[in-house]
Parts: sequence; C-alpha cells; structure tokens
Amino acid sequence: MNQKDERIEKVEQVTIDFEVFKKALAHNYLGKGKSYHDRSFVLRLMPPFEAEMEVEYHESRQGRHYDNNWNEKPYHILPELILLEGTETGTNPFRWIEYPTEQTERQHLTEQEIEELGGIEECVEKGREIYWDEIKGFLPDTFELGISTGYHSKEVEINWTNL
Repeated sequence: MNQKDERIEKVEQVTIDFEVFKKALAHNYLGKGKSYHDRSFVLRLMPPFEAEMEVEYHESRQGRHYDNNWNEKPYHILPELILLEGTETGTNPFRWIEYPTEQTERQHLTEQEIEELGGIEECVEKGREIYWDEIKGFLPDTFELGISTGYHSKEVEINWTNL
C-alpha cells in the first residue's frame, strides 16, 4: 500500500476557478506562448491544508524547491491530470477535441472561409472559444488528489467557479 500524504488527507473539496484552470492548462499542456522546457504550470494548494481549499495558479521552475524547514509544503496539481484522471475511460477530451492554432484552422478551413470569418486570427479566437466551451463538458465533479505523486490518493470534490 502506498504511503499517505497527510496534507491531502485533510482535503475534501477543492475550488477551481475555470479561468485559472484555463491559464495553467493553456501554458502547460497546450503550448500557449513560448517554449518553457524548465517550467510547469500548476494549480497549487497552499498550507494550511483544510477540508475546503481553493487552488491558485503557479509557475513551477525545475530545480527550485520549497524550503525543507517548512512544516507543510504547498501541493501541486497538473491541470491536464484533472481532465485525464477525472474522466471516465474513453472520454479523454484530448482525443476528441483539438486546441485551435493558426495551422489547424488553415487545415480545416478554406482561404475563402477564413476571409469570410474575419481573418485567421479571428478564426483561431472563435475556435478557442468553442474549444473551452467543449472542455467544460469534460470537467469532472471529483478528482483523485495524489494520484500522480506515488502516495495513496484521495478522492475530493471539485467546486468549479467562473464557468
């Protein structure tokens, strides 16, 4: 049996603002912006750990660690794991919907359609609005907190806000 992470044993519900989730997922998994080979973008739970907690956006840099003198260290959640581990088998959203980029929009639309829709930038923007609306249909109500750490995981409820 895996060792228990005492921090997550206290947590019963996690509140996640959808805009914070989008920001972390877009930077971490969808390749938004520059290439960040030494960083990951996470949802962070800060001590003290309680039954109800709210995540915050955090940029985690490789090689930087929390001070060992801290009694309780923050806990990081990769946003893509919420979608991958929080969904039923076969409902992985990354298999069904594609994050729009200029390249993908050019593959799916003719030049005439792009022009009629207001240009490639407008097509990408509209496509991303549709993408995020579709992602909302995959948001789980619960998540196995700790599943990616090697510790015993614990199911927590997710309270989504700003949908």
